[in-house]
Amino acid sequence: MKFFKTLFVLTILSITAFALEIKPAGKFEATGAVIDFIVTDKELYAGTDKGSVDIFDLNSHKLKKSIKLEKIEDFMGELYPPKVFSVDLSPDKTSILILSEATGGARNLFLYKNGKFDVLISSEERLFIKKAKFINDEKILLGLLSNEIILYDIKSRKEIYREQLSQSRFSDFALDENRKRAVSSCESGDIFMIEVGSGKLLRTFTGANVDNVYKVDIKKDKIVAAGQDRRLSIYNVDTGRYKYYQGNFLIYSAALDPDAKIAAFAINEENDIAILNISTMSIKHMLKGHKSTLNTIVFVSKDHLYSSSDDPKILEWRLP
Repeated sequence: MKFFKTLFVLTILSITAFALEIKPAGKFEATGAVIDFIVTDKELYAGTDKGSVDIFDLNSHKLKKSIKLEKIEDFMGELYPPKVFSVDLSPDKTSILILSEATGGARNLFLYKNGKFDVLISSEERLFIKKAKFINDEKILLGLLSNEIILYDIKSRKEIYREQLSQSRFSDFALDENRKRAVSSCESGDIFMIEVGSGKLLRTFTGANVDNVYKVDIKKDKIVAAGQDRRLSIYNVDTGRYKYYQGNFLIYSAALDPDAKIAAFAINEENDIAILNISTMSIKHMLKGHKSTLNTIVFVSKDHLYSSSDDPKILEWRLP
């Protein structure tokens, strides 16, 4: 048994030894540890654990504005800044969607527009939302810890539908390029694809991961899943077939490039990011620079991406 374990580790090391090492092309410094971020044409929006949404200029990497949320009370009555779990920008670029921690472990969901906060869902409703993203300027998709998915109408302040995907605890969801389909992951390892407009379950992807899938992404005909079982899994959307890269450490985050030809994922304890050729399942590059656990990776093109970890730094990468 010891022999096979040693052989397995040596195989992983030999695969990564020939990968090209890449250093960051740029760095952003947020006002707190980054939990979630998005990238637009000109700006980067980061939600932090210090109750802020930081807006950066992509070219200069400088902080343009920091939106501060009101402090909340802990169980001792002390005030502290709430964590911002999820952030998004409306398609018309007029409103920022902010999902934050509330007193007692509940959640607040805000729209920030013209310098003002508009409460969409307050902590009193006791909806334990983990992720919230725009579908269009009028609707948002919510992922609850209970593994319920909600399509919410902003104008009417009402749920259009609520679907229970399974009894397993929710982990993450991702939208396709047109925001017509969503894939959702949970602690069982299964991945569910739904039609966003109706909530209809289109397909369940199963078998590749046998434990919690921390992060999921979908681009074109591929789905990538980052697993607690140390597997970086790739599903074919049309056939349901899969393959996976077996790592030797928990894979906390992953993302696909826009062409679904390569995947980026957290590969080791050193917080390096591996760039995987999906066709050959071989490591092309190793991105080195993070000092904390990876949580979010975002591609903006096939050779340009950003990543964040559990600290204030967001790193920019350029692939050769």
